[in-house]
Amino acid sequence: IEKAIVIDPNTKSKSVASINTIVDISHAAVYCKASISNPRTIYVNVGFGFHIEMTLPEAILFVDRRMEYLGRDVLNHRSEVAMTVAKDVENALELLKELGEELEELEGHSKRND
Repeated sequence: IEKAIVIDPNTKSKSVASINTIVDISHAAVYCKASISNPRTIYVNVGFGFHIEMTLPEAILFVDRRMEYLGRDVLNHRSEVAMTVAKDVENALELLKELGEELEELEGHSKRND
């Protein structure tokens, strides 16, 4: 889903029209159409299956902070883990190469001794 609905959280109107949108109902695998009858408050997934009712300004603040956290901390952590895994793979490949060379030497010695 690449569409985003832009809502003015500072609207002064007492009644805000309902919003038709698409909602994730299965961890980015299944989506369905939905209608938000009162878009002044929405439920925000805050993690671990918990949803909290927030006003639009609260939700916008939460999402901004969450995106900052994900960009700053989570992305950096995943990059560090990826670099560690890449280094481990390089070390394993070097070890396999050395073991292969030793195996060839042992096979060469055994053929000469026969």
